[in-house]
Amino acid sequence: MEGVSIKRISKGEKLDISANGQQQNIVGDVKVKVKGAREQSVTSGILISSEKDIKIKSATKVFIDSPVLERSDVDINSFATNSSSIYYIQFSATSLAMAGKIISYAYTSVDVAHKSMAFGRSLVNAQRVEGARVESGSLKRQVLHFFAFFKLRINQ
Repeated sequence: MEGVSIKRISKGEKLDISANGQQQNIVGDVKVKVKGAREQSVTSGILISSEKDIKIKSATKVFIDSPVLERSDVDINSFATNSSSIYYIQFSATSLAMAGKIISYAYTSVDVAHKSMAFGRSLVNAQRVEGARVESGSLKRQVLHFFAFFKLRINQ
């Protein structure tokens, strides 16, 4: 067939293919407009690929309902006015991180951390400890003990 083909269906259409599947080869752009809901059910995997960007856009929200969501990213760029996350268990590893915040508030019931080195700078550092504050094993205390030990040895 050559030229433009127009097919108008006023009361619906059903296509049943019982064997060998269906293949479509299209040269040029494809636009599909659906006034109403669209649902597709697939019993095997789905692959969507492109040599260019893939965009999913919604006026309200995009909801992905899956027991596992995996991502393999080289770069992640996110821009949001509001963001919220709830995790029951979260594991992460980051080699380098930077953050800039105007106001930050956090509540943690128990925090256990190990830092080989920590550097910081504050214009104001105000803390309120309502229970007990215990510091042990600090490098400062170990250095003081080291010099005190040698001072005692030198004075003897």
